[in-house]
Amino acid sequence: MAQAESGKDGVYTVSFSEAWTSRLSQEIQTVEAGMGTASDQTIQEYVSELQYLIEQTEATKTVTLDPPTTLPDSVWDGLLVDMGFENDLTDAADANAEGTTESTLSYEPGVFESTAVRVESGESISLGSRDVLDALGTDQSATFSFWYKSYASNADQVIFGNKDWNSAPNAGMAFAIGYNDSDVTHVSGSIGDGKTWSTGTENKYTTYEGLKANDWNLLTLVVDRENKTFTTYVNGRVCKTEELPDGLTLTSGYTYHIGAGGNGTHDGLDFAMDNLRIWNRALRDEEIASVYGVDLQGESGELSVSATAGGENYTSGSKTNQDVTITAQLSGGSGSVEYTTDGQTWEDYTASITVVANETVNQTTYQFRVKGYENTQTAFSVDILKKTPAIDGVFGLEGTPTRYVVRP
Repeated sequence: MAQAESGKDGVYTVSFSEAWTSRLSQEIQTVEAGMGTASDQTIQEYVSELQYLIEQTEATKTVTLDPPTTLPDSVWDGLLVDMGFENDLTDAADANAEGTTESTLSYEPGVFESTAVRVESGESISLGSRDVLDALGTDQSATFSFWYKSYASNADQVIFGNKDWNSAPNAGMAFAIGYNDSDVTHVSGSIGDGKTWSTGTENKYTTYEGLKANDWNLLTLVVDRENKTFTTYVNGRVCKTEELPDGLTLTSGYTYHIGAGGNGTHDGLDFAMDNLRIWNRALRDEEIASVYGVDLQGESGELSVSATAGGENYTSGSKTNQDVTITAQLSGGSGSVEYTTDGQTWEDYTASITVVANETVNQTTYQFRVKGYENTQTAFSVDILKKTPAIDGVFGLEGTPTRYVVRP
């Protein structure tokens, strides 16, 4: 089905079927043209048809993530754990902390120019005793995030957490493969209150769906105490948001483990993990999307575009009768610059572009972007007016008085 982009909603691109949006547009034009003389019955028919077309158009709605390729300055605020698994178990957020294991681990290529740790059945990694994690308890917000690639999935096994997975209501949290569910595209997220099924429990148990099989997936869990919500994300997008009851605790009395529950059991999975991070706050949607986008392809350099005309700074879209020289610069990050004048054919930018003024009007919009980073695109327009013929060596602007030089 052909899609027509209709706009952005934060970090998402919202699209609708081109066929239905076209029909809706045509009907709106018909209504506008006929309303002045329309009878009551005709107006009712207009309303009925518009409602139908709106419903049909809405049914074709698709939402795709357009992740940022740069990180907001605030994104690392409150970061408690930052394990990149670059052939070791060190933690960039805490120089005094390091994961430990009794297993012989292996490492493999990660998400993007990185290394990931492989955790096979029977293997696990302990994050060790950490006061900052134990303090999360029942009143602090938190965000848990990591990249996960499944190689073999077994029901009722743990990917990461500090909960004794023998019972979902147990205190603490876990990312796990659900009971009687070995589907590799499903992962469960759970927070317990330490109570039991028989005495009544308010534990939260939700499923991450839509994971890519045999590929990397970014799993994120946001516990927002202020707004009393429990939100799961897959690959930077909201998967499900639910109400968070009081009393659910992130502290279990056990340490966090990768590849097992807090007590070291339920270790029967085979997977790889990259970039495990924990914050003591609830990340915003745009922060989660930016972490996803940058982890996936690296952080883009900062693109800036400027121009001069006649030796002076030239503002995009302003009128001139001088040659315009456009310069694109990339600072920090990675990538190279490319540009287009038609939005379809992109060319490598290798040097400043000079738009020559002559006796024809030149109105051109250049689009620049960091190669491979779609949403770094920026436009720059030149508007060179037609030069009037030279008189005594002096050009003038068409439509404006020409300054003549008269010599004795």
